[in-house]
Amino acid sequence: MTNKEFLVEFGNIDPELIEAAAPALKVRKKSNILVKWAALAACFALIIGAMIVLPMFREGDTSLPDNNGRYKDFTIQAGEYGIVWQWKYKTVYEKYSSIDVDGTEFVGRNRELSASYVGKKLGSYRATGYDDTSDEIHHEYFDAYEIKSVATNRLIAVKMEERYYVFISKNYDPPATFGDVWEAYSLSQYIKLDRFAIEKEGKDKSYRLLSDDEYILSVLKDAKTAKASDPTGWHENKGSFVSFTVTSEALGVYKNVMYITESGYLWTNIFNGEYLYFIGKDAAQRIISYAKENSAKADFEPYNKTVAGKI
Repeated sequence: MTNKEFLVEFGNIDPELIEAAAPALKVRKKSNILVKWAALAACFALIIGAMIVLPMFREGDTSLPDNNGRYKDFTIQAGEYGIVWQWKYKTVYEKYSSIDVDGTEFVGRNRELSASYVGKKLGSYRATGYDDTSDEIHHEYFDAYEIKSVATNRLIAVKMEERYYVFISKNYDPPATFGDVWEAYSLSQYIKLDRFAIEKEGKDKSYRLLSDDEYILSVLKDAKTAKASDPTGWHENKGSFVSFTVTSEALGVYKNVMYITESGYLWTNIFNGEYLYFIGKDAAQRIISYAKENSAKADFEPYNKTVAGKI
């Protein structure tokens, strides 16, 4: 195949450019053939690599909402500059991030919810969105629903463009007891504690996968009288602990954590704020011992699949 024929076969190249480039290609035909083919091989490797690697970051990944083929299903992280999408490019749940339900403000958790978790309709309520690029405030009405077995003063489902999204109350104050948390969010039904890490000060984490969490959930259920504590400064002296990874579609949670410390505390960020409860050293030790004895080593699992690079 000649250089000209190759350019035609490669596709999407203006024929006039091909004609203009053909003489130059002929002149360079006898240049270093190793350099030419090495460069060509590198190009093919890059193309093939992109074809193979990039779909892997989407295939089977349910961590991000399906945008029906819209412009983005990824997150951009920036160091010195913030990324602000224009209003017209935002998906509906990105546009309307808060909704007022009978005087209580709920904010979106950016997590989609299956219809199987949706309960009865609560009503139609006004949502608010802010356009960062034009400084304009937008309003639109959406239907709100209960999430089955979850207190409606804590979490609701909002229907937007035939899809449901989880919204959480801006009242981040923790319930008075862990029993109140257990009932309000139906934790026995909606959380699974299987992946965790053993953490000790000054030592590397050990990642584990639990075979069965039924016993741990039963211990937590019995800790219903545990009272809420002030979490201020708690992280500085938490000592040794196990940290469970918590993902729950019904609660709009993706890879948040629940700490159980040897000193008897339970800390979690599942509900947007910090919740800290003293469940007692005995209960904590039973959970930690069971987790260590009934689990196997597991690989580290990142929060999100990422690609390092520049745009």
